[in-house]
This record gives sequence, C-alpha cells and structure tokens, in this order.
Amino acid sequence: MLKGATALLARFGGDARHTIDVDLYSQTGNLEEAERALRLATSRDVGDYFRFELSPGRRIAEAGVALRINVTAYLGATEFARFNVDIVAGLGMTGAPDQAEPLVAIEIPGVPQTRYRIYPLADHIADKVLAIVERHPRQDAESTSSTRYRDLADLVVIARRETMDAEAIALALRLQSDRRGLELPTTLRPPRDAGWPAGYARIARDVPDLAEKDIRSAIATVSRFIDPVLQGRARGRWDPQRMSWAAGDKADS
Repeated sequence: MLKGATALLARFGGDARHTIDVDLYSQTGNLEEAERALRLATSRDVGDYFRFELSPGRRIAEAGVALRINVTAYLGATEFARFNVDIVAGLGMTGAPDQAEPLVAIEIPGVPQTRYRIYPLADHIADKVLAIVERHPRQDAESTSSTRYRDLADLVVIARRETMDAEAIALALRLQSDRRGLELPTTLRPPRDAGWPAGYARIARDVPDLAEKDIRSAIATVSRFIDPVLQGRARGRWDPQRMSWAAGDKADS
C-alpha cells in the first residue's frame, strides 16, 4: 500500500507536499519478499505501453529499515521518468488501509481502473510524530536529532484538513513508540537545532495553500492537534474547522 508523501497526495487530491518518489508498505513478509512482489508486479505487461527497469535494492535507514530501489519508467522506447521506490515491511499498523482515487485518472481501453490502498491516517500521524522526536545514533559520535522538516509540514496539512479520532491516534502513537523503543513526549516540539526554521520554511514554500509558512505558526497549529493526545486529554474527534478537539478535551473546555 502507499505510504509517505504520495499517500497524502492521493488522500488530499494533490493538495499536499509534492514528491516524485514512492513509499510502499508491505503488511506481510519481510523486505526481500516485498521486493520480489514489486519486481513481479512491474514485470507484468498490462497493456498500458509502460515498462520499468529496477535497480538492485539497497537498505537505507528509514523508519527503522527500508529498501530503496531506483526505477526508470519507459513509455514505449522513450524514457518517461526516474524515481525512487522505498519499501518498508513489518511496521505494524492499528487501522485498516484507506482507499483513495488515482492522482491522475487515465483511461486506456482494456486496462482496468483501480483505487489506491493507502496507509491508515492515524498510523501515518504517529509515524510522523515519532520521526520528529527520534534521535539517530552514529558510530563513535553523539546521536543526531531529526531533520524531518517535511513531517512537521505534513502534520500541519493533516490538522487543517482531516477529522480524526483521538483514541485512534493515541493507540497508533503507543504502537510506534513501543516499536522504536522511544518514550512519548508530553508535547511535540521539533529539535532546537539552528537548521529547523530555514529547513521548515523551505519545505513549506512548496506546499499548496499552506498558511503556516514559518516554524512558529507550524508548531502552534500542530501543538493544538497533537499535544492533547500526548497528554491523554483529547476526547472525541478533531475538528479541522474549529482547530480543536470535541467537548471533553480539557484544553478547550
């Protein structure tokens, strides 16, 4: 199923942070099995005139362990695009996959149309929260803090667009923190590294209709959304119009 920025693009009909790469998540098996499934799928001729060349996979540090494959797409004999596919497997998730319409609907006679299966939103939120607070160990050196500026921008977009259940997010956060061996914070704040303000601003410039172009406003928005969940105070559902949790969240009563 689709994960990452591509999943958000599909969920929001293209009104999210753009990317040319694709993140895929396999619910079953390991990375080797997921890679074999991808290679089998891309080798099939479905009559759409496309063919794909895949590089050998290489492991990267992404959400624990991921496999990156460079893909070259050809339309007939002409090179059409180059992009990366990052595969993760065995993360676990708390919800059922969501469905989304294709980003670009293309009708080709004899080729069936299909919807995307995308990563559950609560799990997606938890993944981004933990990616912001997680530190990364380095051999013979002090661990480094996160530079996932894009995840803060994505959380702002979600807070502005989606209705979400507090218990679903809390459950996903617990699963992700247990898997990563991290203690959940009581407030979500990006690292105080000097690169964050400029890094976030650079990402925010490319997000359509994003009001929070600076890190201060982004933190204010995401704090209203995530902090009550981290503190166990959020009840009911998030209202993106009111930018608050439903009655029962002590912060809003």
